[in-house]
Amino acid sequence: MGADGSAEPSLLAVPPRPNGTALVYCPGYGAGAAPPLAPAGLPVSALTERGYLLAAVPGAPGWSVTEGIHATLSTVEALRRRRDVERCIVWGQSMGGLVAVAVAEAPDAGVDGVISLCGSVAGPVAMLNQALDAAWAVAVLGRWEKVDLIGEEPDAQRAARARALLRQTQETELGRARIALASAVGQLPTWSQPGTPRPTTPAARQRQQAAIFEWAVFAPRNDMRARAGGTFSWNTGVDYAAQLARSGYGDLVESLYASCRGDLLADLDRLADAPRIAADPQAVARMHAMITPTGRLRVPALTVHQTGDAAPVVTQAVAHRDVVAAAGRSALLAQRFVERPGHCRELPAELLGSIAELEHRLDTGDWPEPAPGRWGPPPEHGFLRPSGPRDGR
Repeated sequence: MGADGSAEPSLLAVPPRPNGTALVYCPGYGAGAAPPLAPAGLPVSALTERGYLLAAVPGAPGWSVTEGIHATLSTVEALRRRRDVERCIVWGQSMGGLVAVAVAEAPDAGVDGVISLCGSVAGPVAMLNQALDAAWAVAVLGRWEKVDLIGEEPDAQRAARARALLRQTQETELGRARIALASAVGQLPTWSQPGTPRPTTPAARQRQQAAIFEWAVFAPRNDMRARAGGTFSWNTGVDYAAQLARSGYGDLVESLYASCRGDLLADLDRLADAPRIAADPQAVARMHAMITPTGRLRVPALTVHQTGDAAPVVTQAVAHRDVVAAAGRSALLAQRFVERPGHCRELPAELLGSIAELEHRLDTGDWPEPAPGRWGPPPEHGFLRPSGPRDGR
């Protein structure tokens, strides 16, 4: 404990020759247990050789974003009392990337800038609405019964049941077309599996969506539902034909339906006519209040997303860009994209490059031009269903 009773920060490494900058890591989601203090593959030697002090925010199990924000601010406050710290950069992955963005909006946080890697930067309501779209669509079209879509049952039980049904659905041509349709409205990538070449045929692209479907769509909900106090996702009023048209995957879905002589229009009509899921307005409000970025950045923020990520999908970045623009803070935001499948698989060079770009912005007031060959183009297609109205009706 510090002299004033506050918790001392968790130091990962102290450089032999400090450059004055502390890097504060926010961990991601821990299912049933606290996540590790440091991510796998952290280039400790490369960072300390450059003079960075490395600190971490102790994580907690579950969707602990409120705890994460408070712990991050406390860690930064403690680091600011050190003589060898003149600048604090907060960075995180996945849920920790969302915490980093939230800290960038906090007043008088003592943070100079943030880096969000593979972060759920549009917030949990939008992210889980998107997952619900895909889960609900495949359940309706496949006539799945007794599948919990809203997180009342334990997550492992929900996922196991969905996995078995998904395997059965994938066995037929029409089932595969329907999984592709559900994946399209949920914006699942067609290149999702690390270590595989980019798929080019409709069948190969669909297999990549199916491989990630259960993990991405039946994402952990039970803990989030408990914290919200009820159902915080809904699909009342959603036009799934319109979502397919905007998804960028329309050609893929049409090709798969045509190859098995399935009736895409009839399936879209079934989705239009099926009973919907409504949310508990108070639960939606509580989830928004926990952490939904407003776009009102107070310090520079750099976000990095892999185009083949499925948790969150890359359109989270597009939604975050839009709310930042609406808040008039676009000059504080830079976004980078890596053309690669997988979740939170950034290379050490990409982390080092992100730090260098953010420090350039802090030193000069301008974002540098993206390094050639390191970053890919932003996504050309896609959407994120709005997370409002905030009461979910």
